[in-house]
Amino acid sequence: MDLKTKGEQPFAALVKSQTFLQPPTRADKEDFPNQGRKVLLFSDGRQKAARLARNIPLEVEYDSFRESLVLATQRLQKIQKEPTLSDKRIYLAFLDVVSEFNLSYFDKSDHQLLLNHVQKYRETYLRDLLTAHDEWNQINPPPRFHHALLRQLCSPYYSIPFVTAGWLEPARNASRMFTDGLTADGIALAGSQARDLAIAWMAELAADFAIGAFPDRIRELADGWPRDHWGVLPTLPENLRAILTTEGFAPDVIDKISGHLLRAFAQTNPAGRYFLDQDRILLRVDLEAHWFECTRCHNLSPVAPFGHCPTCNLTDLAEIKPDSNAYIASRKGLWRNALKECLAGVRQPRCISAEEHTAQLSYRDAGTVLATTEMHELLFQDIIIDTKKESPVDVLSCTTTMEVGVDIGSLVAVGLRNVPPQRENYQQRAGRAGRRGSAVSSVVTYCHGGPHDSHYFHNVAKMVSGPPRTPVVKTDNEKIVRRHIHAFLIQTYFQGFPGNLTGVITSALGRTTEFYSPYVGMPCFEHFRIWIDTEIIQAPHNLVKKITAWLPEGVSSQPAKLVARVANEFVRDLAAAGEDFLASLRQPSTPEADDEEEDDDDQEDKLLDFLFRSWNASDLRVPDRFVQLQRRIPRQYIGADSRKAAAGGNQSTQRIRSRPDCRH
Repeated sequence: MDLKTKGEQPFAALVKSQTFLQPPTRADKEDFPNQGRKVLLFSDGRQKAARLARNIPLEVEYDSFRESLVLATQRLQKIQKEPTLSDKRIYLAFLDVVSEFNLSYFDKSDHQLLLNHVQKYRETYLRDLLTAHDEWNQINPPPRFHHALLRQLCSPYYSIPFVTAGWLEPARNASRMFTDGLTADGIALAGSQARDLAIAWMAELAADFAIGAFPDRIRELADGWPRDHWGVLPTLPENLRAILTTEGFAPDVIDKISGHLLRAFAQTNPAGRYFLDQDRILLRVDLEAHWFECTRCHNLSPVAPFGHCPTCNLTDLAEIKPDSNAYIASRKGLWRNALKECLAGVRQPRCISAEEHTAQLSYRDAGTVLATTEMHELLFQDIIIDTKKESPVDVLSCTTTMEVGVDIGSLVAVGLRNVPPQRENYQQRAGRAGRRGSAVSSVVTYCHGGPHDSHYFHNVAKMVSGPPRTPVVKTDNEKIVRRHIHAFLIQTYFQGFPGNLTGVITSALGRTTEFYSPYVGMPCFEHFRIWIDTEIIQAPHNLVKKITAWLPEGVSSQPAKLVARVANEFVRDLAAAGEDFLASLRQPSTPEADDEEEDDDDQEDKLLDFLFRSWNASDLRVPDRFVQLQRRIPRQYIGADSRKAAAGGNQSTQRIRSRPDCRH
């Protein structure tokens, strides 16, 4: 195991600070909870950009939920109610916090259910927590709420007990039931001893995620791992049993104490396993309380039953005050300080909405007004079309699609998940911030431990300063020349025929089966072979002259022969691909394959898709963007055979495909 920083949590913390340190640009907190604060993120890779768009809101949500939960306990105490973990208490108080600060938690159906509850809380109960507590009898929180609640109470990392901000303890009536049972059995336990033992026992059950009557799936998500069984058996944990044995309690008395703990604070499931009852335990938040640290196992606990460490039974404990302890301030201060500020009213919980902006999301279906990337750009600029279904995007996670061409306006914060490949890439990305005369803008670059990032981390000036270098294109590269010739031949041939009218780019060349069918006056392979022979191989070599006119100098000493050779090889490869395609059609198929083929027939039979699947797309370089438009075709650019094929339409005006931009 190495000690390298991993995951998105460190970068998410930077992005969160970069977001909320900005001055607000909007006053409306209800429709724009973060008041127009924006951060644009760059990653070199679509997968990394997609992970950031998913993980950053989750990482921020973990901290924000903790802060909201702590505020919820505070608000319950203000209305003289115990902060028990029942849905009627803790969830209603949580709704009060969400409603006040316009927070956006969870996703999909859980998010919508939370919004519905917030709307009912505002409209029916007028944001009055006491009224809602007395009158709202049946309430079912979203499953994600219980998932998040378990994480904050049971997780060994970043939970409320982990940051020494609070703990679980008995509710008032349940505590009385426990002590009365002990007294009835003649078990001599002082009130403080019984309380400390109950708190230590609850911590043991919480460590096993044994809280509440939640589905097993919720516990699996909160814990991160599946288990064969959830809950605990009706026996006292060995560490607590050892403490009681050391203090002189007989085994039968210990069993009675265990039974009273289960009866007072737990409930059982059909499998005979026990879970803490949400109605009988409460979350005690106290950032000023002293904790006990074991000098041997270094466990931190809010209680020391009979003066023992509840983990290892050692009595050599140090009582510490978290605020003045250097270790706690260093390891847990980030989260403790945020909770203190929230309770003091100088900070509020915040959430972040993030979306992905990559080339894979730029496709627009027929009948769709905006592509996904275009919609995300609008939401990032706080342009909301449907306020009921959409909300502003605070963080846009991009690949190089946003490096050029899109003006975000008054953006003042850019984050780079890795060091860009070149200085020019850095200048393009960093230059997105501060375009509208902002006094201060921030650009944060996160460096990994690899050689590239490490080099520029120690040599920052080489990346962030200096004039951009002059780009160089090697025009004598035969591979690039072949790509241009391929694109030119496909494009010029299909310009002689009416274009596909579906409006779907990938259908622009028609069907593969039609292209490889016998020549019947339509664009097909046999006609394409004749056309190549007529226009390139035979005199007067019309297309050869046009191609050599734009070929770069130095690519070949005999450019005409190069064009002829590339064209012949292109035809030969097309013929081989066609034979394989027709052979695949003659192969028998299973009923399942027939169903799949019928469902996806249009996608599988498009010639453009076939060429990309059958070829090395980088070598073929078939134009992947065609714009259908009405334009006048000079007759000299249409071969004789092509004019015959197009004889059914207007000879002077045809729907054609424009020449793509072949620049590399």
